[in-house]
Amino acid sequence: MNRSTRKSTPRLGACLAAALALAALPARADICQAIDKATAEAGAKLIRAAGVIVYDDWFVPTPVRHVEVRPWENLYEVVVNGAISVDLAHAYLPGDGETYASLGWQVGCGDPIIAKAVPTHPFVATLDPPPPWAPDGARIIGVVEAPRLYDAYLAMGELQQPAILRAGPAADAAVVREVFSFDDVPQTEVDYEHIGLAVYERRDGWFRVIVDGAPAWLAPEEAGPFHDLATLLTTNLSYLDYGWDGLLFDAPDRGATKARIDPDWRVAMGEQIEVDVRASRLVGDALWLRVDVIWPSPCSGEDPVAVASGWVPAYGAKGGSNAWYYSRGC
Repeated sequence: MNRSTRKSTPRLGACLAAALALAALPARADICQAIDKATAEAGAKLIRAAGVIVYDDWFVPTPVRHVEVRPWENLYEVVVNGAISVDLAHAYLPGDGETYASLGWQVGCGDPIIAKAVPTHPFVATLDPPPPWAPDGARIIGVVEAPRLYDAYLAMGELQQPAILRAGPAADAAVVREVFSFDDVPQTEVDYEHIGLAVYERRDGWFRVIVDGAPAWLAPEEAGPFHDLATLLTTNLSYLDYGWDGLLFDAPDRGATKARIDPDWRVAMGEQIEVDVRASRLVGDALWLRVDVIWPSPCSGEDPVAVASGWVPAYGAKGGSNAWYYSRGC
């Protein structure tokens, strides 16, 4: 399976949350901001009854002192507290006590990418003591290009002389596979339509890959540039995968203070939680990533904000990558 194609602090402090709640939200001329009068009046009525409103780029409840419907060219807008023009598709109201319910969906102006409901509790919660830990297994450390195979791929053909994969990192090791095209091996994108092979180990210029569940080695003469995992994650739109345990650490150390993304938020945000990878650090043989968890998705058309930050190990307990990247962007 090709995993490459798409589809702040561990918690906001009280002072920061208060500052965000008081800040003026910039006007956003989106699909549910300039609307027909009936929809605007329905939204205003719900906001007025709720007494608070929640915006999906903060998720900090803002008290509603005044709400009105104003003409906007040939349409109408809902204005809260005399200053905030509300895009109903990106606003929520208190729901059943455990969730905020989408205002846009309630008035028939829902965007399919917007969640119908999100949890009321914080993104993260402090945990203690540390969870048990098991040694990692096989780890993807990066992607290596294979120029001859890539040229054949671009030409929609096959190699006359196959690339040889061997059982060990030596020219006299047994032949595991003769590869005539990328169709013969698992492929991974470096970026859009730029494919290579996932690498699990490097030794003396050789690259260990996996074919049919078994290790095989690509010779130096068949290899092109190598892209290490940390660089791929910091230069692409990246995400924490469903195998991630939800833990964020204050330092690249499993004994450090930590927090966990709330399970309900993980459901609301989706299996792949998008992040900005801000830095990486190798501690012993363990790669750690400094990430900002961002919300809403950059692919939603909204400006994302960091809702939580911390260090995460690049690999999970079973060896799989906690983080990966969208080679094709949104």
